[in-house]
Amino acid sequence: MVAVGTRRHPGRRALLLCGPPVGRVGVRGWMPDHRHGMNYRPAVTLNGLSGQAQGLLFHMPGRWQLILDVRGAAGREKLTAETVLE
Repeated sequence: MVAVGTRRHPGRRALLLCGPPVGRVGVRGWMPDHRHGMNYRPAVTLNGLSGQAQGLLFHMPGRWQLILDVRGAAGREKLTAETVLE
């Protein structure tokens, strides 16, 4: 399970990972109504069961999806959270 924390600074999110250790976490933003993502690829830094994603730039208003791709020994899990920016 992955919990996405509150925004500490613009473009950065805290991540809390619960469960077996993970090998990799990818994160991206996607605008389904416009069929495009972010202009930059965010970087994820892991430190045990926590981490942070930096470089999240939601560059235009509209419906966005934040997509997390978590990979580890237990397999792969894809999580999507949706928000609307005005």
